[in-house]
Amino acid sequence: MAKAAEQPAALAGGTQKSKGWRVVFIDQARALAITMMIIGHSLDRFLGETYRVHELYRDYQFVRGITSALFLMVSGFSFVVASFKYWEQYTHWSKKMWGRVRRIALIYLLGYTLHLWAPTLWASVTTWNPDRWARLLQFDILQNIATGLLLLHIVVFIVKKKEHFWKVTLAGYFAVILLGTVTFQPAVDALLPVEIGVIVNMYHKSTFPLVPWMSFLLIGATVGYWFWMRRQKGDEWKVFAVGLVIALALIGFEYAIRHWVPGGVFPYSVHRKHMPGNIFSRGGFALLFICLLYLLGRWKLVLPRLSFILSKDSLAVYFVHLFLVYGCAWYGGAFYSMRHDMTPLQAFTWIAGLFAIMSIMAWGIGWMRDNMGNYARMIRHILLVGFGGAFVFWPHLDGPKLLAALAVATWAVVGVEWYLVRRRQEKALLAKAP
Repeated sequence: MAKAAEQPAALAGGTQKSKGWRVVFIDQARALAITMMIIGHSLDRFLGETYRVHELYRDYQFVRGITSALFLMVSGFSFVVASFKYWEQYTHWSKKMWGRVRRIALIYLLGYTLHLWAPTLWASVTTWNPDRWARLLQFDILQNIATGLLLLHIVVFIVKKKEHFWKVTLAGYFAVILLGTVTFQPAVDALLPVEIGVIVNMYHKSTFPLVPWMSFLLIGATVGYWFWMRRQKGDEWKVFAVGLVIALALIGFEYAIRHWVPGGVFPYSVHRKHMPGNIFSRGGFALLFICLLYLLGRWKLVLPRLSFILSKDSLAVYFVHLFLVYGCAWYGGAFYSMRHDMTPLQAFTWIAGLFAIMSIMAWGIGWMRDNMGNYARMIRHILLVGFGGAFVFWPHLDGPKLLAALAVATWAVVGVEWYLVRRRQEKALLAKAP
C-alpha cells in the first residue's frame, strides 16, 4: 500500500496531471467508445451483404449497441469532472458559463450540419418537404450530448448546492425510462407534432432520441458525482465496487424482462421496430466497462497517451469520421464510390487506415492548441464563418465559391483579430501612461 501511495496520481488515482486535471480511465472509456464507433460505422457503410447474415455479425450488433451508451455515460461523467471544480462559476452567469454555452451551441451546429439535405440555405428552402424537415430534426448522439450538457447546466444553475445534484440526475434517469414507456406508444405519437416526436421516440427515424438515451448521460453524471465526492476522501474505489454490482444488476434485469415479463406489461421487454432494444443491458455493460477500466488503472495504465489524444478531441473525431464515412450535403463522403461489398479483411484495412487518420488529426489539433493556440482558434473561426457564410449567402455552391467564401472568412477573421490585438495594446499603453 505504501508503494501505491507513492505512485503518480495518474496511476494511483486515475488522474493524468501533465495535461491538467484529467481522469485517465474516463479518457480510456471515451477512446474505447470512439474505436467501437469507427468500427461500427465503417462496417455498416462498407461490409458486403454476404457477411452481414453471419451469426457472428448479428452478435456483434449487440456489442455495437453499447457504443452509444458508453459515449453518453462518459459525457455525463466528464461533465461532473469538468464542472465541479468551478461549481460556483456555473451557478450564475459567468465567463466560464458563456464559454460552455458556446461549446454546446457548436455541438448542436455540427450535429444538425450532418443532417442537411442541401449545401445552401436557398437550396434547402426551395427543396423543403416534410420528410426532409423531419430528417433535419432527428436526434443523434451529438444532439443528445448537447441537450444533456444543457440540462445538467440548468440543474447546477437551479439547485446551487452540490449535495442535491445527484438526487436530480438519478430522479431524471428514472423519469426518462418511465417516459419512454409512454412516448413510444403509437397512439401517443399520433398526438405529437413531428418536432416533439423526433425527440421522444423512434417513429420519425431518430436513431438516438432523447428518450430514453438521455438516461445513459444522467446515470453517468450520477456516478461522476459520487466519484468526485468520494475522491475527496481517497476511497473512490468504493464507487466502482458498487458500480460493478449495479452494472450486473442492470444486465440481469434485462435478462429477466426479456424472458419473464410479457411485452404488454413493460414495453422494454420485447424488441419492436420502433422501440429501442437492450436499454438496461447497454447501460449495464457501459458502466461495467468504466468500472473495469478504473480498477485496471489502479495497477496498470492502458495506452494512456493515445486515449488522452482521442478523448480530448473526441468531438472533432466524431464529426470528421462521420463526414468521411457517410458524407452530408457538403460532401458525399470519402471514397463514396468505393465498393460497398468489402470482405472483412478489406473493411478492417479501411478501419485501420481511418483510425490512424483520426489519431493523427486529433494529435495535430492538440499540438496546435497547445503550441499555437491563437492560430488554432483563428482556423476554427475561419471554418465556421466560411462554411456558414457559404451556406447562407450563395444560392448555389460549388468548389470555387466555397474557396472564395473561405478566403473572405480568412480576411475577416484575421482583420478582426488584428483589430482586437491593437485595441488591447492601446489599452495597455494607456494604463502605463502617467
